[in-house]
Order: sequence, then structure tokens, then C-alpha cells
Amino acid sequence: MMTLKARLRSYLGTIVIVLLIQVVVIVVPEAAGATTPPLRGTYLALGDSIAFGYVPVQALPTYPSTSWYNDPAHFRSYANDVASALHLQLVNASCPGETTASMIDPRAPSNRCENYMGHGGGYRRFWPLHVRYSGSQLGFAVNYLRSHPQTKLVSIDIGANDLRLCQLTTKAQCRSASEKERLDASLRKNLGVIFHAIRIKARYRGPIVALEYYPLLIDGRLAVHSTEEINAVIRRATLAARGSTADGFGAFVSAAAPYGGDQCAAGLQIRYRTNSSGGRFICNMHPSPLGDRVIAKTILAALHQRHVTDRRLASQESVVNALNGKIPAPQVRTTQGLL
Repeated sequence: MMTLKARLRSYLGTIVIVLLIQVVVIVVPEAAGATTPPLRGTYLALGDSIAFGYVPVQALPTYPSTSWYNDPAHFRSYANDVASALHLQLVNASCPGETTASMIDPRAPSNRCENYMGHGGGYRRFWPLHVRYSGSQLGFAVNYLRSHPQTKLVSIDIGANDLRLCQLTTKAQCRSASEKERLDASLRKNLGVIFHAIRIKARYRGPIVALEYYPLLIDGRLAVHSTEEINAVIRRATLAARGSTADGFGAFVSAAAPYGGDQCAAGLQIRYRTNSSGGRFICNMHPSPLGDRVIAKTILAALHQRHVTDRRLASQESVVNALNGKIPAPQVRTTQGLL
């Protein structure tokens, strides 16, 4: 496993490469009143609440009412930024609280996507997702990809809720060697099934980019080592499926460095106030709009590094524009809740 210092050095090296690219590529500003370029195909986003853009009830404009959840268009994520940068039509099948197991089988335990640790109803029972489907998220993905050969990109973030359930259901809160081994084995198995379905069953040959999670904030503390451990499993499984990974971990660490490593102070994660917080902000695990933009840029950088930004995606100028910050900024939100 790469050390944190090595990961940071690798990420900073990527930024240098991108800056060099920007020097040699002439970016022509859009003329005033120019029309929006036509969409170049579709982009399928899979995953958990980070891809979904979930907002907890405490941060909803309608709080304490949950009516805001009735319209999934209220929720944006890094997937919207990537789709805008590459002029792709976004199809976002993600579900808040999804685990690698529940992505395959909706009866498997999730962290409030289909159920809560195998019991009761989850988000899907009460409110709509970005796209409507029955059965598993993976089943929808396979059917969609087979019927939409114009799909140019698949992104996925999955695995953080596996870690969370392990922490909630094991004696040592997923800190013992045996508990970690069981989690890693489960992740490897399920990710293998997921990528096999996308590549073989769906016959998808285009780029896949999996997000390596930024240091996750769990129960008010950064779970740095646990995040790195699940990222290592995600990285190996993705590369085995001829995919690429986006270094969300290194990107957040780099951006938070001027703030003493505080991702919330850097504006990367959402903050909110409650009546019981005494007016102070509470930092949450989910990315802020700025955090979404950082994640989107890591995905675009991964695409460029793997030489998949070809005619199926956008021109090199479009990618450089996106890396240069020309991604439409979503509305500011403050959230806390599920992964």
C-alpha cells in the first residue's frame, strides 16, 4: 500500500502534468450567446450517496418536512459536474447507503438504501432515485448498458458503506485483523461480480472510473487508515477490470493541507448547524459543492491519464477546460447523512 506521502506526491505530479498540458493547449473562450454543444452520448453513474448527492433531513430547505426528497432533481453530485464538462447525458442510478452486496442483490444488507442492515425499509422504499428501476442497481446497469451502446463513460463509488456496516456489526468495530480480512474478502468478491457484470454481461468496453474515497469522516473522526485499506481493494479490482481510479484521497489531502489537514475548514465537506450544536458548525462526511468539483476533476484527470479522452468523449480542450475550473458550479448545500 502506498504511504500517504507517496500518494500526495503522485497526486501533485498529476497536477503538474495537467498544468503543462494547459500551457500548450489553446483554449478558445465561448462567444457570448453561444449555444450549448450537443450531447456526445450518455454517462452512467453508479454508487452510493456520494454519487447521488444525498442531503439529510436536517439540512433540507423544507425541514422538518421530508417533501424535498420527492424530487430527486434537487440533489446534485460530482457526476453532474463530469457530465457537464464532457457534454454527456447523465444517467445516475446511485442509491444512498448502497453496499457492494446490495448493489448486486437488493435483499442483502445495506446502510439504508434498500434496508438497514438487512431489516426494514430504506431510501428506495420511500423516495425516488434519479432513475426508476426495480431489482438491483447492478441489474439496471447491465440492462442499460446493453440497450445503450452509445454510453461513453461509467463511474462508480462503492464500498464505504461496507466499511460502515463492518464497524456497526463487529465486536472490534472492524479494527481487528480478522474483521478487516473478512471485509476485504467480501469487497474483493463483490467488486469482482460487479465489474464482471459490466464488462462481460453488459459487453461494455468503454472507460470505467472508480472513485478512491477521500478520508472518510465517521463518527466525527477521520478514518484515514480504514479508507486507505478499502481504496486498495477498490484499486486492484478496478485495474483488473481494465478500469481507472480517481484519486479522491490524494486530492482531498492536498487541498486540505493549507488548513492543517482539516477537510471541513478547507470547504471540501459539508457543514451544518443544529439547535443542539450551540451555533457551531458540525462537519459531515459528504463532499460540499467544492468537494464535488474536486472529485469531478480527479475523474477527468484519470480519464486523461489513461488515454481514454478520445472521440468517444470530449476533445482535449474540453477536458483541459474542466480541469481549469470551468465546471458549472452547483448550488451550495449543507448536508449530513448517509454515504
